[in-house]
Amino acid sequence: MYEKIIEDLVVEVRNQKNHQDFLLRDLFYVAKKFTISSVFRTLIPSKTEGIYAFVEENIQTTGKLDYIIRYLGRSKDIRIRLLKHEKDINARIDDILAGKEIKGKNRKYLEFAKKLLENPKSYAIYIWRWKHPRPIHENIFNGKEIGIIDAEGIIGGILGEVYGNQCYNSEFISTSIWALKEPNENFMNRSQKIEKNKTISSDIILKKWMRWCDKYITKREIPLFDFDEINNQLNTTKRKNGDIILIRNSKMEMILEDEILKIYNSYTNKKQDYGYDGLIYLMYTYPKYLNEFNLKVNNEKEIIPIYFGKTETIGVNGKYSENIKGVHNGSNKSKYARWGDNSAYHIGDLSDVLYENEKSENSNKYLKWAEFLFKKRVMRGKDKVILKFPIFFWAKAWHKDDEGLILNLPCSTCFLERQLIAISNILFPEIILNEN
Repeated sequence: MYEKIIEDLVVEVRNQKNHQDFLLRDLFYVAKKFTISSVFRTLIPSKTEGIYAFVEENIQTTGKLDYIIRYLGRSKDIRIRLLKHEKDINARIDDILAGKEIKGKNRKYLEFAKKLLENPKSYAIYIWRWKHPRPIHENIFNGKEIGIIDAEGIIGGILGEVYGNQCYNSEFISTSIWALKEPNENFMNRSQKIEKNKTISSDIILKKWMRWCDKYITKREIPLFDFDEINNQLNTTKRKNGDIILIRNSKMEMILEDEILKIYNSYTNKKQDYGYDGLIYLMYTYPKYLNEFNLKVNNEKEIIPIYFGKTETIGVNGKYSENIKGVHNGSNKSKYARWGDNSAYHIGDLSDVLYENEKSENSNKYLKWAEFLFKKRVMRGKDKVILKFPIFFWAKAWHKDDEGLILNLPCSTCFLERQLIAISNILFPEIILNEN
């Protein structure tokens, strides 16, 4: 089904059909095309905001496709960004010609360099100007308008599902796919498990969200924080240096450890399968606690998302992720599937801004959290930390056969997170705390 989306795009572009409602189709139909030899020059006006794509053309991939979208990006000034890409690609060309070994983050530029050395005309750049929200395909999010960040996420997510590690955007593809030495048919063909005659629901977007919640968020009202009801304040502990740290609720820790155990067992039993490709988690509340926002919901039991996140099975080093190592047996509280006590993790950084500890790894992000969640942000001395409303937690070990919100198709943890953020930006733009 994901491949059919792109195949339909190709047919409609070539037939010069354009209904201005499909991001991928718009990318090719509306975008201006440059050859890679000229795109970096003066043809692109300065301060051109939009999405750009590196497209390798005239190659046979799958189905009817005779091109592959190798890389997708966005920028407020595409010209400057592409000049940076040109510099990095040329550096890798020099490395290849000099016989140097290239590793790590330079991989995508290495691949571009190899292709350009083989055939300088193999790539084209598509530039899609973008200043205002655009409508998305009716079968994806009911034709609703989304912004450039969500657009990049949805397009990139679809590309990741179709092309896997043939796409150079590692941020759109779960690391478990990159970790495989050979393409894994379970990942590449996951969308084929949907029956050809199965009806794809086109429910209104709110109903789509509610149905997904009912299917997957089965354990509800698990408190995120440990709370002292008698004194009406959150419980805390201290680091060795005296910094004050919030305490996670024991039920929250239980569900987190249970889900990580599923991932751990899958990894240790089937190392070349990665059935659970990561953990998806949610911080949420209910409409009755958010009267000030005048939410348009169908019932008071509807879940209102505050923050989505993920942690993948495979880390950046290609091995079992350090973020989840040991979590299944209650250890690794410093990282703890991104909810750890250390700086650069949710509990640690939130505690740092709440209690003015010495260091906060990402203070702007967690200042926003603190201002939204708590009645008073600056906490000193005997001041209480009081929540504005109850905060609940949900987590699930995400299996590669579990279904996302786009066309009810299976998807990776990486793409699921982007779908959930995009739909929340449509439904609850004043609530959701995800910045990207």
